[in-house]
Amino acid sequence: MPGKVNPVILEMVIQVALRVVSNESLVSNAVAMGNLEINQFAPIISFSFFESFELLINATKLFTDKVVLGIEANSNKNSENIVKSRSIAALFLPYLGYEKIEKIVEEATEKNRGIIDIILERKLLDKEKVEEIMKASSMYKLGF
Repeated sequence: MPGKVNPVILEMVIQVALRVVSNESLVSNAVAMGNLEINQFAPIISFSFFESFELLINATKLFTDKVVLGIEANSNKNSENIVKSRSIAALFLPYLGYEKIEKIVEEATEKNRGIIDIILERKLLDKEKVEEIMKASSMYKLGF
């Protein structure tokens, strides 16, 4: 199918995780079945550990090279999604109060409009103040 992206790397990571979990179960059982201080299952325990390490190392490298390093944020789409999101209403609570924001969100949802558009249209805040509130740095504040 044209344009289809196969998630084979992600599926491989899941398969590696399943194998590592299986190895962990095998190791737990082998350790439990060992006698005294000499465990006759030491070879399978060692093999399982090293196999898991190798699988995890290789899967991590491949995942990083083929998936993580290729990820790029689409800042235009992100900005568009933020502006359309109803959750941005929380940013305006300190300036307009809960009751006004609640009514604005209801109207925005009902009429499929943007919260910012309604705020500007009603002249509840000027454009400069809205832009200041919407700056990425003001959208989050560390509480410590």
